[in-house]
Amino acid sequence: MQRILMLRHRVVLIIVGVLISFSIASFVAPLTHAGIQCSIQINDLNYPLKVEPGQGFEIDTLLTVTCNQASVPVAGRVDLYDNSTGRQLSVSGFPVGVNPNSPEWSITAAISSKLQAPSDMRILYLRMVIWLAIGEGVPALQAGRLEKSLQVEVGEATPASVTTQIVIGQTTNSTLAYVFISSNSTVSQANYDSGSHLITFNASGPGGASGFTAVIFPKYFIDGSPVVVIDNGNLNPISLYVSSNSTHYLVSFGYPLSVHIITVGGSTTIPEFEIVPLLLMLSMLSPVALLSRRNR
Repeated sequence: MQRILMLRHRVVLIIVGVLISFSIASFVAPLTHAGIQCSIQINDLNYPLKVEPGQGFEIDTLLTVTCNQASVPVAGRVDLYDNSTGRQLSVSGFPVGVNPNSPEWSITAAISSKLQAPSDMRILYLRMVIWLAIGEGVPALQAGRLEKSLQVEVGEATPASVTTQIVIGQTTNSTLAYVFISSNSTVSQANYDSGSHLITFNASGPGGASGFTAVIFPKYFIDGSPVVVIDNGNLNPISLYVSSNSTHYLVSFGYPLSVHIITVGGSTTIPEFEIVPLLLMLSMLSPVALLSRRNR
């Protein structure tokens, strides 16, 4: 009887020892890879800026992953979410691999994410999340993460929008080019001036309503980053959003409806836009200056 009790005691100790060693190994294993850090750089992003409702389309991403060491395998994933609803639309995994003979290394990966446009007409705001995990057979440990916002026009900018098309001839490659203006406002006198690199048009509608416009145009049509000016800068665009693929820009923005003159150009062509931050800073400082004068 005493021998049986001793055997049971040994079995219990062995089981407890195994459980303790297993829990310690499971807890410590991820920590051994905690020094691995990877950076993500998007080299190219290609996708249609305008699709039809319900249409399938792809977002092709070319990126470079650089890791500070390569002692364990690294895997990556590209997730795409509908920013309006938070719903996950696509998951695309890609291998990064392992290179134990190099203290620092990088790879280039091409990922194609398949999506389907919603059935309703709107601007589809997408959130792209690229993340990397390290280790094999252990709990995932994040080694790198990058987020990017995208937008795709589905049908029209809004259900009440109508597209106005400007046809431009004799472009840099001697072919026709187009500017597409989708708006719930009445668009008139749309024009592109190749000399000043400016797209101009009038947008009008009943006062008190909200206007919304999306403009798609080739990147080489403007100089610098896209800038939207309403009524010579007297009205600021609401929720200005800029997205692009390898060849075109998609610029969307809102405004209170009435009659407006809208100009879309580049930060180089419209240099006065660059003084806005300075004016904002001065407007913030002026009350302080007034208070200091009153206190004297």
